[in-house]
Amino acid sequence: MTPSPGVIEAAAFTVGCALIHALREHADRVTRALFATLVAVTLVFVTIDSLTFDHTDASGYDLLGALRQGP
Repeated sequence: MTPSPGVIEAAAFTVGCALIHALREHADRVTRALFATLVAVTLVFVTIDSLTFDHTDASGYDLLGALRQGP
């Protein structure tokens, strides 16, 4: 059973906070690395979603429909 997106988000936030706290002297670097990872993962999920599901209608791409349907 796959955990809900909220649980995954909370776990990722907790791990990020733990990393920043553990590496306090490099907090800026860790924050930048975590942000870059977030952007990369988001782009991967958007690409997979756009290739897997057909979210188009007559008016073009339906972003809200893509967000509502989920995986």
